[in-house]
Amino acid sequence: MSRLDDELIVRDAARRLYGDGQPIWDPKDRWNSYKRASISAFCSRHASHLLSEAEAILDAGCGSEAYPWMPERSICLDRHFLQTRAKSNGVVGDLCSLPFEKGSFDFVVCVASVLNYVSAIEAISEVSRVLRPGGHLILHYETSTSFEHVLKSTWGMPVARTETINGGRPDTLWVYRPSYITTILRGARLQGRKVQRFHIASALGLRIGLGQQTSAKFAVLDPFVQRLGMFADDVIILAEKLA
Repeated sequence: MSRLDDELIVRDAARRLYGDGQPIWDPKDRWNSYKRASISAFCSRHASHLLSEAEAILDAGCGSEAYPWMPERSICLDRHFLQTRAKSNGVVGDLCSLPFEKGSFDFVVCVASVLNYVSAIEAISEVSRVLRPGGHLILHYETSTSFEHVLKSTWGMPVARTETINGGRPDTLWVYRPSYITTILRGARLQGRKVQRFHIASALGLRIGLGQQTSAKFAVLDPFVQRLGMFADDVIILAEKLA
């Protein structure tokens, strides 16, 4: 199967999961509820002051729901029209070909595994292009070095297509080796300032076959197993665009 075939499969998976404008966060889904809480805690702790000072903000891959820490003036971009239709600043567009001029934004937010449905190289290059020097990026993605992938062909790959479960539904997405993403960021003149890894022990639960919702119970151990962070399912980064 060619890379183009893989890209079409991943794109179709995103369309099936999100194309009808359905909510991306189910409050009954323990796994994704913890993911959303971890993203929100990181952004509130490390980026709230930067967001409050930013004049132009892009929520890249916004989904249908607003995050409480995201300023209302943000431009909300999503590939799927039905995810943006209720947004006052909604824009339909592709993360790999952003419909904005160079240096349009002070801050770009790209969370909820949006990066895992696109080409990381193209997407990060585009984000860097639309960011002004000194601007910031919050980037969240799922990894190939997770406990979930140990002893699988996807383990530790720079980029690999994987089949998984998302909120009880089949999903197909790209996973990335963190060092691969770090290299792309540096090449795009984006310097990491803060990083957090989560879904560590819970990823081990997945690997031994406990299922997503049962495994999610072990996420409470994350603060105590940070030394095993290289095996985390999720990474979130605050990066700054260098001059």
